[in-house]
Amino acid sequence: MIKILIANEKIEDDIELYKYLSNYNGIELVTATNGLSTLEKYYKIRPDIFILNTNLKDINYIDIINKLSCDNNEKINCNTILISNIPNEHISITNVAKIYKIFTKKPKLQELLDVIMEMSNYSLDNRIDLLFLKTKISLKSTPSDRVRDALVKCYYDSNLLLNLNQLFDIVGKDFNTTRDGVRSSFRTALNRLNLYKDKENPPFAIYKFFDKGEDITPKNFLDISTYFLKKKNNR
Repeated sequence: MIKILIANEKIEDDIELYKYLSNYNGIELVTATNGLSTLEKYYKIRPDIFILNTNLKDINYIDIINKLSCDNNEKINCNTILISNIPNEHISITNVAKIYKIFTKKPKLQELLDVIMEMSNYSLDNRIDLLFLKTKISLKSTPSDRVRDALVKCYYDSNLLLNLNQLFDIVGKDFNTTRDGVRSSFRTALNRLNLYKDKENPPFAIYKFFDKGEDITPKNFLDISTYFLKKKNNR
């Protein structure tokens, strides 16, 4: 679930964007029309993507960024799209680490959607990187790239977890290989992970979901990892 917070005093200006994003089951969309509610809702949902317009009156957009940046976790959370609705407005930001993109004029819908899609994939890729690091899977190799592709597809379409042959056929097309080629990549990628199957104190909490002493199968790994990725996104 991708959580998006839109802060705009004239929220009707974003109605087209709101309607478009509302069509996706994987998106939780929240809106705020003033600075106070923006901060309250931000801390309540901890959005993956924060779309902040500069037109809020009660709390200046710079103060909102500065307040959020007082939180050490949020200070380095580069999740903000800043949009100026005022022609020739001078935008000055000190805590630039929190800003992913600045639009100096109202963007076209497709421009904004492109950035949202880019940020969504970036966020998920970071969580998969963490998963791979903790489960001893290589961050960059042909097998791990195929496993990553399968995880992304299952994250957005959980029905694929019910039919691994279909999933592996789809991933195979992405990498110009066969279903068996993808299955072989899983065995290679999970080889190091399986070294911990008999350990009393495995190095990462996700291991507790796997059966001790049993080889971790592609199905088992995808089920647990997809759950883990979605849970991490809903903290």
